[in-house]
Amino acid sequence: MNDNDFIKASNVFSQVEMMKPLIRACDWDALERQAEARCREHAGESDTRSIASILLQPYEQALGSSLSLAVSKARASDAKAIYFEFDMEDGWRSWLFICPHYPQRWDRLLGSDYLEELDGPRMPNLASIYGELQIFAPVPRETCMTSYLVARTFACFGRASQPFAGLGVAMGMAFHDQDEIIRVHDDAA
Repeated sequence: MNDNDFIKASNVFSQVEMMKPLIRACDWDALERQAEARCREHAGESDTRSIASILLQPYEQALGSSLSLAVSKARASDAKAIYFEFDMEDGWRSWLFICPHYPQRWDRLLGSDYLEELDGPRMPNLASIYGELQIFAPVPRETCMTSYLVARTFACFGRASQPFAGLGVAMGMAFHDQDEIIRVHDDAA
């Protein structure tokens, strides 16, 4: 592996950048496959299998239920956007923020930027794997495993949000402390 490839593989933010074309295309299966392949390359078969084997259907369904409530509340209050955030360091806890205005640029959300905060589902199985990693060690194994966990979460949100696309509420997602919020649906009326 050359130095440039090592740096990319050692930085979760760089790997999120590589995910963005698939996120923009709403190709959630390809997003997971791409992250799985990168994880397999840098972390090995056993570590990759430990992440791939986690059943996420209940988490995705819980996200769908939370989104249904958030979209209803957003539409009732004429809000323009919903932001999904999950915290890898807090049991993979998540929230949905209902935003009154569609931000011109999705950066960090401030308390004044949202009307209401709803609790989303937790995913302790992902948190358990993440908790075993040496997250401050900038090595490809840990970074690629973390990125695969993130990609699977993004894909769950993407799939769960598809039924709500086109309803006049934009949606974005990020993990806690991510540099930017990634747009998923830009359909604010």
